[in-house]
Amino acid sequence: MRVYTAKENSLFRKLYRSGSTEELRAAFPDVSPDALHVRGRYLGIARPKKPYLKTGWALLNALRDHCFRQGITMPELDKFAKAKRYFVNKNWRGQRGHCDYNAIVRGIQVLGGTISVTWSDQ
Repeated sequence: MRVYTAKENSLFRKLYRSGSTEELRAAFPDVSPDALHVRGRYLGIARPKKPYLKTGWALLNALRDHCFRQGITMPELDKFAKAKRYFVNKNWRGQRGHCDYNAIVRGIQVLGGTISVTWSDQ
């Protein structure tokens, strides 16, 4: 078991909260990545959440971005939009993926959003 000095603890807390994984690994090269995460959980420090990945569907991306900003998880969105497990299972992915516009529109409406169409003149 590794013993951390006060200076190392201070650096660890700072990097774990706001630094990148690479910075954390560079500052503590003798500690495995798993041990770093265990140490963070032991100290009660949370890493910042990463935004949802882009899906390739503009309307779905806008909904997921809004959910991330509001702290709404995909299981919660499924519940709000009555979409069974569409958002959790990421059913828009893969060869058989499809964009369920009904679920997306319900999610947008439930969260207080509106949809508008803009046509470009060509």
